[in-house]
Amino acid sequence: MKKSFITLALFLAVAVVNAQYFQGSFTNAGNKLTFKMRPTANITTAISYMEFAFRFNNTSTPAFTVSNILTNTAVFPALQIQRFTPDVIEGNQTYIKFVHNTGSVPSATYNAGQEYEVFTCTLDGTGVANLEMASDLVSQNYMFAVVDGAGNFIDPGAGDQLYGPGFYRQGDINVLPLNAVPIPVRFLGFNAIKRNSDAILTWNVDNESAITDRYEIERSLNGTSFAAVATVRARNNGSSTNSYEATDANIDNLRATGPMVYYRIKQIDRDGKFVYTQVRSIRLDGRTTQISVYPNPVRNSATLNLNLLEDAEVIVTINDAGGKQVQHLQLQGFRGNNIKNIDMSKYASGSYMIKVQYGTEIKTIPVVKQ
Repeated sequence: MKKSFITLALFLAVAVVNAQYFQGSFTNAGNKLTFKMRPTANITTAISYMEFAFRFNNTSTPAFTVSNILTNTAVFPALQIQRFTPDVIEGNQTYIKFVHNTGSVPSATYNAGQEYEVFTCTLDGTGVANLEMASDLVSQNYMFAVVDGAGNFIDPGAGDQLYGPGFYRQGDINVLPLNAVPIPVRFLGFNAIKRNSDAILTWNVDNESAITDRYEIERSLNGTSFAAVATVRARNNGSSTNSYEATDANIDNLRATGPMVYYRIKQIDRDGKFVYTQVRSIRLDGRTTQISVYPNPVRNSATLNLNLLEDAEVIVTINDAGGKQVQHLQLQGFRGNNIKNIDMSKYASGSYMIKVQYGTEIKTIPVVKQ
């Protein structure tokens, strides 16, 4: 644990004196877990530390990974929830902990009995898992904990640390069960490109198994409302890792509906559980992103000009004539004109390739360093 806690005796004494405290809980929607807390009374406080933990039986639970940890900074500004490693293993139970211990969440008022979503994460794998949120204030190896800006605990001490359907105590441990959480197949990548008048969709998956049934291709003309347009059956070839390609033909016929078409893939298990990819888009109006580099040849600094059609993450890599990468840049691009200066003053004279990747598109520009 990265933070030194006060002794258990002092901790319990503080909890008895201060009847205002938080309790923790978690729920799931499919393979997405949501961690929450609520105060027993109105509390106005800053928060310098949080800790949440859940456990699973490591002898019977299919392998899974935790991804997409998203903190609710709208309610908790400056909150940075991170997975704490290594995991705690006690017998056949593995405990996964999440902590905030980087700076203080500004003081705010939290209303008695109101539930506040703290963060979410997703489980990737294949199968189902029985999970339990757990808190043990005796061992302090894993716990539900909230610490105010002055370093004082504001969780319930000897009281009920957790809440929710099925909450119970097991010796010193407070436990909240969450049964049959789906951990569906994990998408390694999904891309959508336009080839002639067709949309070509490709995706890669990991942890595919016999319960993986099919993939539904969903299309949208506004980026919000999606409908299935095709189905691809899972290969079920004994391999856990597979690649797929599908074609949505003649999408130019959709041009009258707007400049964009959007796609996502829905993976469905035989038991009906499912998970989505991210959304990808294709332009129908023939417009393209404009990218240029000047001056060329370059002496010290090159200017990269990107005129983007929409907001997109941009990755820039520079390779020398032998193919060795000499620089890597990552930036958030915005719709319209974007300018980025690239320092090339330390490079030897010769030919270089600047590769710009934005969304699903890649453009390579040769430049000469004098």
